[in-house]
Amino acid sequence: MMLGRMGLLFLLRGQDGSLLLLDEPETHFNDVWKREIVDMIDMGLLNCTEANVIVATHTSIALTDAFAAEVTVLDKTKGRSTARGVTGGLFGTDPGEVNMNLFHADSSIGSRSVEIVDPTAQDRMEGTRK
Repeated sequence: MMLGRMGLLFLLRGQDGSLLLLDEPETHFNDVWKREIVDMIDMGLLNCTEANVIVATHTSIALTDAFAAEVTVLDKTKGRSTARGVTGGLFGTDPGEVNMNLFHADSSIGSRSVEIVDPTAQDRMEGTRK
């Protein structure tokens, strides 16, 4: 999987004006590889080619390598889609913070951990969902 995605980058080297659309390229990657995806795109393609790359992702790990100006969030509420920029930091930020700030997660840790570590947190989480 990873080699196939990297192969796409190298095939487009030198193809100035190219557009590469990657839909969740980190699917089936372990967390270490997810940390590398943005750097792989930079090193494999963007450092040597005038191309545009659009990546659709749900992983906060990859987003910690992106600058806020490089990210557009697409939201869908009540059947209506909107696009918005990112406020706050992404680059170099802890993935848990990205989850909470960008994806509106209730906590930076798993729900089971929250229940065990802070039993009152479950009540607060349920209150925000109502």
